[in-house]
Amino acid sequence: MKVITTQILYTTLLMLSLVTLISCGEDFFETNIEIDPPVLEEKIVGFAFINLETDELEISASVNAPIGTQINSRNFSFNSQVIINKLSTNESFEVERLQEITSINNIFGQHFTDDIPLNFFEEGEDYEFNFTDLDNIRPDATAAVTFPKKTTISDAVFEYEAGLREDGDEASSITITIEDDSNEHNFYEIAVLLNTSPTFASTIDLSATKGLQDDFLLIDDSSFNGESKELEIKVFRISDPENATYQVEFRDITEDYFKYSKTLKSQVDNEDNPFSSPVPVFSNVENGLGIISLFQEQVIDVK
Repeated sequence: MKVITTQILYTTLLMLSLVTLISCGEDFFETNIEIDPPVLEEKIVGFAFINLETDELEISASVNAPIGTQINSRNFSFNSQVIINKLSTNESFEVERLQEITSINNIFGQHFTDDIPLNFFEEGEDYEFNFTDLDNIRPDATAAVTFPKKTTISDAVFEYEAGLREDGDEASSITITIEDDSNEHNFYEIAVLLNTSPTFASTIDLSATKGLQDDFLLIDDSSFNGESKELEIKVFRISDPENATYQVEFRDITEDYFKYSKTLKSQVDNEDNPFSSPVPVFSNVENGLGIISLFQEQVIDVK
C-alpha cells in the first residue's frame, strides 16, 4: 500500500507541475531565436575536368551566392580571367573566355573554352590555375595540380555466372588486373560500359568506395601500393550476353578529385536527413571554391 501511495503522490506532483508550467504562458512550447546570418564572402568558384587526351578544354569561373538569392544576370558584374602556368617550363596559357554571364544552380559566372597548346599538358607535370576577377571585387584564386600518370591494365576478363551481387540479384563479373605504380599514391575511377553506356557496378573489395557518380567506383591504392592488383567488379547478369559488349572505362584521377567526389556524395546523401550534420565539399581552389581535376582515361575491351 505504501508503494502505491508513493506512486500516486509522484504522479500528482508531476501533473501539478505540468499544469503550472503551461499556465505560465501560451508560448511555453514555442521558442523564437533570432539569428543574424553570416555575411557572405563572395569568392570565385572554379571548375575544370581536363583529360590529357583531349584537344580542347572547358573551364568555368563563377561566383558563389546564398541559397535562394535572385540575381538578375544583366546587372551582375563579373569580369574574369583564367591563366594556366606550367611550372617546370614557366609557360603560361590564357584561356579564351566566352563573354556571356550564365546562371546555373545559383552560381553566376562565365565559361572558358580553348584549344590546348601542343605538348602543354603532360603526365607528371605540375600546373597552377589562376582565376582573377578583373573588377577586383573578389580575391584571386589559385589551384595547384599535377597531371596523373597512366596506369597499365594488363587484363580484363568477363565471367557470366559470378554468384550474386550485394542486393541479391544474379551477377556477372569483370576482373581487371591493375599494375599499380609504387612511386605514386594512386587514385582511380572505374566504370563498366555495357554496349558503350555505363552500367551499375559494385565490388566488395575494401579498396573501393562510391563517389557522386553511382555507376562508377573510386579506388585508393593504399592497400596494394606497387602491387599487381586483381579487382573483381560485379554487374547485373543479363539474359543475352551474346549480343552484348563490355568495356572498362578506367581513369587515373587526382587525390583532390577523389576527395571532392566522396564529400559531394556525402552532402547529397545527407541533405534530406534532419539529424545529420552538414558535409563540407572538398575544394582545391585556394582563396576560392571548386575543383580543378586532371585525369587520364582509357577504355579497355573485356575478353
